[in-house]
Amino acid sequence: MNLRAISFLLCLILFSFDLVFAQSFTLSGTVTDNSGDPIEEVSIYVSENSSKTQGKLPIQYQSKTSTNQQGQYVIRDLTSGKYIVIAYYPGKQTQRKIVTITSNTEKNFELKGFESEMAEVVVDAKQQQQTSGITRLQ
Repeated sequence: MNLRAISFLLCLILFSFDLVFAQSFTLSGTVTDNSGDPIEEVSIYVSENSSKTQGKLPIQYQSKTSTNQQGQYVIRDLTSGKYIVIAYYPGKQTQRKIVTITSNTEKNFELKGFESEMAEVVVDAKQQQQTSGITRLQ
């Protein structure tokens, strides 16, 4: 065998080891509201750790799933590394957490509603009464 073929085989073997021994992990957890009740259909996004997703939904994400009726989610086949995990549900405050994956990991979320103060609302109503074709306001 010539040197070029041996070098090629050696590189192929080393690259194969990297693929065979790359581990994948699972990220799972539960999403609840501020009273502890599970929230169904929460969107969970996982993206690589990047400042481009600061405080908003990622434009590109590596994985996406949603919670089941018990508020639970599972994302499989993540490799070791740092990720941004975002929990989004309309009408709730979006939560964003940085998670380091080195083994199977559990990360729970508690989504709070938006707190807003309303000015005082005054309701004034008048009853309409119809008698013999004439409408009177009281």
